[in-house]
Amino acid sequence: MGSTGKKVSADAYRHAFRELQQLCAGQKSLVLATSDQDRPHCSLMRFALGPDSRSFVLITPKDTRKYENIRRNNQVSTLVTEAAPDESRDAYGLAATVNGPIEIARGPKRLELVDLFTTRHPELQDFAESPESAVLHLQWREVVLVRGIHSVIRLDLAGSDPS
Repeated sequence: MGSTGKKVSADAYRHAFRELQQLCAGQKSLVLATSDQDRPHCSLMRFALGPDSRSFVLITPKDTRKYENIRRNNQVSTLVTEAAPDESRDAYGLAATVNGPIEIARGPKRLELVDLFTTRHPELQDFAESPESAVLHLQWREVVLVRGIHSVIRLDLAGSDPS
């Protein structure tokens, strides 16, 4: 769906999805927004793309407000942006808001996700493997991709395969 609620073409949908994946591949940090009832909480986090390239892997200490918020409400939002937009090309750059459910990974899935995360962030291996850290897996359900102030595209990924 586009910003006006109109359906976007299949080609535009695939292009926007590829643009999102390229944006995520070029960045190492995002902002994670959680909430506790009516109180929002934002955290700057390192991330890796999940095994399906339609999800994020994040690691957090268990003794944090964001972890407690996620345990109570697993619906979260993230913001990924270009680190420094090229002002000669587009003064506003590219940003993506990605919403969806986040789960706390356990067992073999935790090990798989830690491996993905530490491949991207080897300097955080001890932190990622610590029993005091939670491994989080965010499934992309809704994406709002914004370039500049006039280009907004909304992708509803629930049950779809944009590839």
